[in-house]
Order: sequence, then C-alpha cells, then structure tokens
Amino acid sequence: MFTTIEKPIDWPSDKNTGAGAKRTKDNSDQPPVSYLEGAANSGYTVENVAFGDVSVGVETESVEYSVGHPLLRLLRNILICVAAALLISLLVTKFIAHHTSVDGSSMKNTLSDGDQLIVEQFTYYFHEPERFDVVVFPISTEDNYIKRIIGLPGETVQIIDGQVYINGKLLTDDRYGTELMNDPGIASDTIYLQKDEYFVLGDNRNASVDSRFPEVGLVKGKDIKGKAWLRFYPFGDFGIVR
Repeated sequence: MFTTIEKPIDWPSDKNTGAGAKRTKDNSDQPPVSYLEGAANSGYTVENVAFGDVSVGVETESVEYSVGHPLLRLLRNILICVAAALLISLLVTKFIAHHTSVDGSSMKNTLSDGDQLIVEQFTYYFHEPERFDVVVFPISTEDNYIKRIIGLPGETVQIIDGQVYINGKLLTDDRYGTELMNDPGIASDTIYLQKDEYFVLGDNRNASVDSRFPEVGLVKGKDIKGKAWLRFYPFGDFGIVR
C-alpha cells in the first residue's frame, strides 16, 4: 500500500489571480506531484516519467533474493543436512564401526567367502582384545586379514602334534578349530608373546595363512582395526559373529 502526499503547486502568476498566488490540487485542474512513501521497502522501484512540467511515479517490479528467501533457506538447510550426514558417517567409520567383506575360506565354518560384516572398534576402547575374538587387521596397505585370537600378551604358544598349547597346557576350550594342524609353522617352537602381541589362527586351520607363518606373524594390538560383530549378508546367515 502506498501513501500519496499532495502538496500545493506554485502556479505562474496571472492577471486574474495576482502575482505569487497559490492554488491547491483540484480534479478539474492539472495533476498534482505525487510522492510515494515506503517504496524502498516495498519490493518496487520508482521511475519518474515527465509529462510537461509534472512528474508522476511509475511502479516497476524488481525481484531480489535475500538470505531470508524460502528458496535460499531450503538450499541452506539441504547443504547443512548433507554436511552433517557426511561428518557423522566419517566419525562412525573412523571410531565406531565399518563394513568389510570376507575374501577366502580361511575362517570356514564360522565365516564364508563373500560374507558381509560390520566390524566394530568401540569395544576395544574399554578393554583389550580377548581370546577367541574374531578380529580384522591389516596385512598390507590395501588388504586386511580376519582371524581368531588364540594367544594373548604375556603367554607362550606352541603347536604340538597339531594341537595348540598355551603356557604349556593344551587349549581344550577351542571349539572353533577342531581339526589337527598339519603344519605348525614357526609355532613348532615355543613363541613368547610380548606386550601388545597376539597369536591368531584361522578357523579352517589347514587352509589358513596366520600367525604360524612369517607372512602374517604376531599381530600387534595397536594394528587391530576392530572386532567382527555382525554378519548382515547373506540374509539367511544374518546374526552376531561368534
């Protein structure tokens, strides 16, 4: 809404009215000079068009987008949501859990080739890895291995007649690798595990490259990326990894 203020117009003097006489706006006379108040805040610009010696205001619409415009607010909100999602994803995969897939049969019958797993590292913020945990660790800059922890820091490990001995005693509660190992590897002699060192084996003992062999050797706790927690594919085998 515009407010029009009308003011008197100085008309040229004539012999009928006298010099300097003033006349106010009359519908029967020339149009007044109009002033449009609030134009700067209305979204319109004002262009002056001259008709003789009288100027009138002409409204022209201009479109300007401010930070409060609905489209800009929507775009801003979308960008904020995308950035937040990326940040959360980065933090989760870095500090809480990440996805991995099983390549090979060294953990059969617990895990099979092609299984899709969630590996969680949250647990190891509160306690050290435990015996029989299934853990993921790097074997190179590009590849990871997945094996089961058998020997813990401070223990001795030896394989005698295909069976595991911990601190000189037969490991009787190993229900995961029941077959006798054909090749004890370096564990034919007693292995002394130092601080932060773990001895790992694959559940498929005779088809696994693990701590018995120099290609893998003992695993440092600081290198363990996490504990295999959940198998989510194949759907028929969905469940917690034991």
